[in-house]
Parts: sequence; C-alpha cells; structure tokens
Amino acid sequence: MDTSAEPEMIDIPAGQIVLSDRRTQRSWAVELAPYQLAAYPITQALYARIADGHPSAAHGDRIPVDSVSWWDAVRFCNALSQRDGFAPVYQFQADGEEIEWDASADGYRLPT
Repeated sequence: MDTSAEPEMIDIPAGQIVLSDRRTQRSWAVELAPYQLAAYPITQALYARIADGHPSAAHGDRIPVDSVSWWDAVRFCNALSQRDGFAPVYQFQADGEEIEWDASADGYRLPT
C-alpha cells in the first residue's frame, strides 16, 4: 500500500461499547453504527495535495503530517470530503470562531 496516496479505509463493524465517567463512577452501554477509519495517518503528500501546504517540520511525502492545528485538520476533512463527493461535516460560522458539526453529513470526520 502506498500510504502517500489516497487514504486506505478499514471497516469498523457495528457493536456495543461501555462508556464510563470516572467522576461519577457511572457506566453505560452504547450501540455504535458501523463506520470507517483511516488505516494509516494522513501523509504529507496527501495533506499537501488537499490543503495546498506543508506545515510539517520534517519533510517527506510518505511520513505523517504534523504541526497541524485542530482547525487545520477540520478544514482538511472538509476539503477531502468535497473532493470525494461527500457532504462536509463541519460548518464554519461567519465569525470564524465557531464550528457546527452536522451529524447527518456523510463526509470525513476527526476521530475524536
């Protein structure tokens, strides 16, 4: 697999996980729908192609991009979504200070 090219996605099956809150000592089960996750970190080559920039301190097309802010990562996800024909998940507000998340959008998201 050439990890400098397009992101290889892996299927994560639906299932149940247990979440917990250590502050309250409470646990609860949550059902997750199936989803996909990138098999490898985003490379500098892919980031440069989509975001038109090289923010990383070290350089190399096949190594992971670094020195990217959360805002930069969100913009990258939206740009990659639009390129691939998906609806962007993140909507920037006019003030540039806030982002709304569209859970119904089918675009790429940060795994947070």
